[in-house]
Amino acid sequence: MRRQGLVSNFSILSISTVIQGALGFITVVYLARILGPNGYGLYSYTWTWAILWLTLTQLGIPTWMTRVASALQGSERIARVQEAWDVLFWLGLFGMLIFIGATLVLPMSGMTKILLLLWSSLLLQNSVNPQWIYALEQQLAIPAVAMVVGAILRLVATVLLVNAEGKLNLAVIVTVTALWIAPIGLIAYLAIYQGLRCPCWPGWRRLATTIRHSSIFAIFGVVGVIYSGIDVLILRHFTTLTQVGFYSAATRPLVLLASLLGVLLQSFYPMASQLVHDNREKLEQVTVNILRMVVIVTIPIAIGAMVVDHSFIVGLFGNQYQSASVPFAILTVSWMITAIREVFAINLVVTYGEKRYLRAVLIGAGINLLTMLGLVHWGATGLAAALACSQAFLMIYTGRLVRHQFRDINFPWRTAWLAVLNSLIMGAVVYELLPYTSVWVVIGIGIFVFTGLAFITRLLTWADLMAMKGA
Repeated sequence: MRRQGLVSNFSILSISTVIQGALGFITVVYLARILGPNGYGLYSYTWTWAILWLTLTQLGIPTWMTRVASALQGSERIARVQEAWDVLFWLGLFGMLIFIGATLVLPMSGMTKILLLLWSSLLLQNSVNPQWIYALEQQLAIPAVAMVVGAILRLVATVLLVNAEGKLNLAVIVTVTALWIAPIGLIAYLAIYQGLRCPCWPGWRRLATTIRHSSIFAIFGVVGVIYSGIDVLILRHFTTLTQVGFYSAATRPLVLLASLLGVLLQSFYPMASQLVHDNREKLEQVTVNILRMVVIVTIPIAIGAMVVDHSFIVGLFGNQYQSASVPFAILTVSWMITAIREVFAINLVVTYGEKRYLRAVLIGAGINLLTMLGLVHWGATGLAAALACSQAFLMIYTGRLVRHQFRDINFPWRTAWLAVLNSLIMGAVVYELLPYTSVWVVIGIGIFVFTGLAFITRLLTWADLMAMKGA
């Protein structure tokens, strides 16, 4: 495959992610409206259980292999990728069978069992999805197209088939089927044009060796579960499915935003893995540029969300979800903090500083769990606040670790303060206009105001854009 640069990959993935994310977002909003807070809460709750198990079927192998294979070339690189894919297939198959067995044995309601069994094939899908291979080669156009096709088919099938509150089973079947489309297409392409063969049994020794080498990344994944899924489980245990529905609705817009920034980070990771061997000075420069971009994008969204939270949530999901507005505003701040932390984390991982980062994550996970248990009785709002607190700690801790590793990577404080100032002005304009017009019109005006202020105050210049292009 022909490699592409950071901006080329970012541009391709940005376009596809905007399309895919918008389609997925429309699909979820439609489901939430049709199923109602209680039905959508059960949909999200069972989906979360499946997501937790997904971590155990990859065990950090794609992340580890991306770092290892970046330093290899030719047939040796191809062989290592094939070995990793073999191991991933069998881990996914074992994980799916264990998940099915546990679902059948553990006590739970009949509807919950049915939904979990329907979700079970995603464990195998997650393992065999070869998108990480395309990312390793820095060639992301093909997976971008495949993911968009899957999102289109999911939306169309959902609207046509899931048209009543009781069709929860059908909603899950449609989602699972659509999520399989892209991996099947990507695997077929690699098999035809790149020689990827059917997965073979790697042997217990190879299986154990691969898991041992990737174990620290597996621990990251398991600990990450405390951030990505245990919140829903805690909320369901201590409160109601309706509260789960509110919390899940509050997170959905942020999933779209996170996927857009995830494009940048997904493009950055394989590039950083290469630069750490070839040009450490350029790695520091690119990191600072990405930090500035993240700050400029996330701060106005976080401040804007505090102003339009109620109108935005009600406009999307309807009056039945108005209790999700405050959690949404808090989670937006958490998303901003997480985005900055992820940039720091990538620099630690590519420079083999993952053990120090793991220590930070473990401490942050403990804080997250304790604060969630302490605040869960405030429902979705309490859990959103707990997540923001733990992510703030982890961002500060990780930033300090990066400063020890890279002396020339400094947090762009001037950019951050200018972004806050411009965002406050934007927020004031939005607040004054909100009673007189649609929230969607006001959001568009807010974007225009902030962009204009960014260039006027030189928060963003054409030189900055060229610097990113040069990365």
